Amino acid sequence: MIKFINQNYNCMFNKLSIIIPCYNSEKTLSEAVSSIYRQNILIDFEIILVDDYSLDRTKKIMVELSDRYYQIKCFFHEKNLGGGAARNTGVKFSDGDCIFCLDSDDVLGDNSLSRMISFLDEKKCDGVLFEKNIYFKRKINNVISVVNNKFSNKAVIIDDLFDEKKTFLTLVNFLYTRKAYLKIGGYPEHHDFDTQHFGYKFLSKDLEAFVCQGAIYYQRINNYKSYFQRVYEKGEMSLNMYYIYEDIIDRFSSSIISEIYDYDVFGKNKLCVDELGAHINALYINNKLNFFKRKNGNYGDRNEWTDLFVQAIKSYKEGKYAESIDIYKKIAFLHGCGKIMVMNLVRNYLALSNIYDINVVEKVAIKTLEEMKIKKQKIKNLYPFLVKIFNFFKKYYDK
Repeated sequence: MIKFINQNYNCMFNKLSIIIPCYNSEKTLSEAVSSIYRQNILIDFEIILVDDYSLDRTKKIMVELSDRYYQIKCFFHEKNLGGGAARNTGVKFSDGDCIFCLDSDDVLGDNSLSRMISFLDEKKCDGVLFEKNIYFKRKINNVISVVNNKFSNKAVIIDDLFDEKKTFLTLVNFLYTRKAYLKIGGYPEHHDFDTQHFGYKFLSKDLEAFVCQGAIYYQRINNYKSYFQRVYEKGEMSLNMYYIYEDIIDRFSSSIISEIYDYDVFGKNKLCVDELGAHINALYINNKLNFFKRKNGNYGDRNEWTDLFVQAIKSYKEGKYAESIDIYKKIAFLHGCGKIMVMNLVRNYLALSNIYDINVVEKVAIKTLEEMKIKKQKIKNLYPFLVKIFNFFKKYYDK
């Protein structure tokens, strides 16, 4: 049943944009959309469906839904670009001043969005999270497990992301303002952890978020291997976490930056035990006081090479690829050559060629390193491999 807008409802937000990225979602999309119409949303809203080049009947179902509900608009990618790109496309073609992304195989608890909008308005904050995440199989009453965000009147802070008891904070979608989205710069499109990455960037920008009591998100567990299991089996769990940490690298103390730089992100690590994310979380639990960089910059363990690493990453993000390469050469002299540095040199050289779009550069860089058998390289003997990299790109540019 469609709920109509309450003209007497006073709220600082005029419109909600609900983005649903779709890929091979023929069996679940209608259920996801139906759950939106059980939210009792009292402000104007729109639903943006973005197909990421599905191979099943998803496109047809999208059109049928748009014919049924006037709030639905459909957009179609001409090739598969990934979840982050689909979310960004949805936001690009939306006009709400608050935004929520719903995965096409998930379901919203009744009235959750109306609660969250009211709470966002009440708190005058930048984002609102669900209190409860319920994992289910096939039907929402077939519950597999329940994870709770502890409700409190305190804002969620970046420290919470490294507490094992609070990791749910970035594993599911949340409601946020358009201003927050613009400040973050959108979802990453070059790796698989787009939702998690967005959450880390959100809190690293000192945006304020609270947990909304009574808001429930139902997350479907499919018969095939879990998303994280597939990423792990590809050997990309630690690499994806590195991409996240890279975007917030200036928040860490030098000792944590060193741990990230020296970690073998291409190694086959045990899932959620000794992969990079679990390793960094353990360091936080063991030494919370020295985990983050103090805001005044006068932190005790500061050293030259970690500051250079932060600058090298910044230069790459700003498109100053030659400058970034020169900085990495200095780091090799001061601290040594790790696999992270090798990866960054490769992507800087590729970006410098102007052949690829920056999001494609990331994927080509990994493919290049795999062809060079980066996983088999000993981390303490990478200088010969570094020479191999330089010779490879010398031939590359000579062509």
